[in-house]
Amino acid sequence: MGDDNSRPDLPDWERRFRAGRVGLPDWALDAPQRCVVEATADGVLELHSWDRDSGTFTQLTRRKEGTAYGTIDPSGAWVWWFDDADGDEFGVWRRQPFGAAPGENESAATDLEPSYPAGLARGRHQVPRLQRRLDRVRGARLAAGERRHPRYVP
Repeated sequence: MGDDNSRPDLPDWERRFRAGRVGLPDWALDAPQRCVVEATADGVLELHSWDRDSGTFTQLTRRKEGTAYGTIDPSGAWVWWFDDADGDEFGVWRRQPFGAAPGENESAATDLEPSYPAGLARGRHQVPRLQRRLDRVRGARLAAGERRHPRYVP
């Protein structure tokens, strides 16, 4: 988790500030052995997948500015995360398979243009999602039973 915390030349306050951290797990509703965890890797907050049955802990994202927003779908098959190119909270939702390495099989989760995140609601057969773009709210959803990326719904 980075070497800065073990450097004796740094003041105590800075070593505490740079200390590694791990967030609470976000468990898949229908696959309770799978979860997503936010943790620092090399001093940057990134998303990791953890399969409790196999003990596999895999870093999912690797971005210069880190990745702070992410969740797992109820089946445990997909991880959704917010890709803000400059860490400015303006970007798009992406998804990738659970356990995939950073950038592996990653795809844009919707066809919406970049915006600010306003949340992501998960469902078993429907994936409603809202993003705030400046002063308007846009949404995307899947009709019940569809198994593909959401589409824009005015």
